[in-house]
Amino acid sequence: MFSTKPWDVYVEELLPIGYGHPLWSPEPISTGSREVLVGDVGWLKEGEFRALFNTTRDEDDAIHQELGVPRDFTVFSPSTALILRSDKITAPMVFSRSISASEAQAEASIDPRPGVAEDAMAKRHIVNYMRSNFDSWLEFANASNSAGGLDRRDLRPSDLLFVCGTLKTTQWAVAAFHGSEFRNKQGQIGSGRVQGPHGLETRTGVEGFSGIQVHIGDTPLPDEWCKAGPARRPTAELESHANQCLFIHYYKMKRRFLLSVEPMLAAAGPDRLPPGPQDPGPDAKVPCQGAGASACDDHRKSHEGAEAYDPVSDLLDYILLASTADIAIASDLDLITLFRRVPSRSSP
Repeated sequence: MFSTKPWDVYVEELLPIGYGHPLWSPEPISTGSREVLVGDVGWLKEGEFRALFNTTRDEDDAIHQELGVPRDFTVFSPSTALILRSDKITAPMVFSRSISASEAQAEASIDPRPGVAEDAMAKRHIVNYMRSNFDSWLEFANASNSAGGLDRRDLRPSDLLFVCGTLKTTQWAVAAFHGSEFRNKQGQIGSGRVQGPHGLETRTGVEGFSGIQVHIGDTPLPDEWCKAGPARRPTAELESHANQCLFIHYYKMKRRFLLSVEPMLAAAGPDRLPPGPQDPGPDAKVPCQGAGASACDDHRKSHEGAEAYDPVSDLLDYILLASTADIAIASDLDLITLFRRVPSRSSP
């Protein structure tokens, strides 16, 4: 029944509402001390953001103690950068646009306090910074001496993200479901323990908020399709600190890839070849074409661990296929602008 991954359904349904890319696993990674931060560079795996380093912190900052930083690392600190902090999502629950009508539906719940958003208002600086440093980021991401036990696999250029915004809370619950059998059915969210706002019931003992249960009609969702957090009750000192990241805004970058019939040596010639005859010969570079080429640096077979649903990569593909640009850089914010022009789906 559940052949689609829950984090993919979750992203597909909640991304259009405009808060950013939703994380299926909002809790800080590792031991809970490393929360997602504006300026992070990392990648997504199974709905979790995995940070490599933070561009706004110095090389010797404690946050870089485990993995280090890329070669020739420079701190991202444009003089005109503006970090805006604001309260968003004042409602206790967030639903996808299709919560009453689609075959794939999702929802997220946060605690009654507003979600805290931080956004870097420096698009031009981010684009220029990525263009200058991206190659060293990718090299660092795939270097064996920076593995850190994170199962990084073979990351492609399009897997790397630059986080330009976060939306965090202190408590959360997430659920997703997929399939026509759930259409036009009522659902219940709870655990049979402590009653919370808007009918949300969560386990609030020492172990935290991990006891969410969801029923759609008479069908309970499997545990892997709904969960809550944080896994441990926060201390009094951290109780008011919003470090559970529900959504991120990010930038991605792709280069136009050139295929070659024969292997080429690095730096063997100019980046652009002069015009040649109609038949360029067996040794000529040819730009990959068509949607199947994935516009170009993702010509390799998709690997385990990369996020399966990511429309920003599709947008980068489109930019490279529809233009002569050698580099494409785009953000989920660009998609949000497009989504706002699309009317909500209505019930059948």
